Amino acid sequence: MKRAFLISLSLASTALWASARLPLTLQESDLVGEWQVSSKVLGSNKRNAYVFKANHTFVYTTDGQDALIEVLSIRGTYSLKKDTVYVQPHALTKRVGGKLSKNFYTTGNDSWEMSEGTIKTIPVAHSPQYPLIIKVISKHKILEIDGSLYYRI
Repeated sequence: MKRAFLISLSLASTALWASARLPLTLQESDLVGEWQVSSKVLGSNKRNAYVFKANHTFVYTTDGQDALIEVLSIRGTYSLKKDTVYVQPHALTKRVGGKLSKNFYTTGNDSWEMSEGTIKTIPVAHSPQYPLIIKVISKHKILEIDGSLYYRI
């Protein structure tokens, strides 16, 4: 009797230890939210970030500190299959025109910026789905997306 109990206890302990060491499986509820690359701290502008909504839409925004970036955001839909999220862009928002200047109040890109341009949203026709490989590092707190850490903000 004692032997059977010890064997059962040993098997249960082994199963619990093994399950604790398995990578966390990505669930829809883990993905929904706003995720910023490299830091959970918000400055005056967000860094590159993903927003995944429950209605299967996403927005990817580029680094707000980088005033030379032409594409400001990408919008579209997504689907989840195991540890891969497939994003399909439908529109992008970009800076068009403007002039190159120095802004001595910022430190990004040695203070270079594009100013006085216009912001336009442009539809993306016939876009394929692009895979994002996602690992749950800490449930509801940290995701690894294509090798970079993203923090819930």
